Amino acid sequence: MSNPTLANLTAYSSLGESGLPELQVEAMANEVYDGVMYFTPCGLYGVPHSDSDLMLVPLNGGRSLAAGFVDDIRNNIEALNALNLQAGESVLYAQGGSQIVMRLGGIIEVIAPTSLVFTTPSFTVNSTSIDLNGSLNFNGSPYLNHRHTGVQTGASTSGVVS
Repeated sequence: MSNPTLANLTAYSSLGESGLPELQVEAMANEVYDGVMYFTPCGLYGVPHSDSDLMLVPLNGGRSLAAGFVDDIRNNIEALNALNLQAGESVLYAQGGSQIVMRLGGIIEVIAPTSLVFTTPSFTVNSTSIDLNGSLNFNGSPYLNHRHTGVQTGASTSGVVS
């Protein structure tokens, strides 16, 4: 292998002795490469599923050292096609359907099939409009149709929400 191999490869991910991700790759003609370095774009990381597509690139012009660039689009093609991405749009996706879609015009869509969790000591939304479809709860208590105990007229404060 002296040129990049662009084929359907089977990639098995594991942590190497250095603690960095390495792949075992089975290329065409059942050639197996162990300890293939796994490269991702700066700031992004994911653990590839076995049976992911991979581009295997030889380093130093030989067969003993190679780098792998993984893509799992084959397993997500229907979901990605449903997004109808336009030229200039991008998506960050994970197995299970979670997606962050960056659309033209400054629109960002977050798709979380089961739950979206923000863990932070402070959260600010600066918006002229917020639309909410579904229920809204504060500390487990529903906001709509809630009642206060001990409500009095005047400057007094109300009691605990029930």
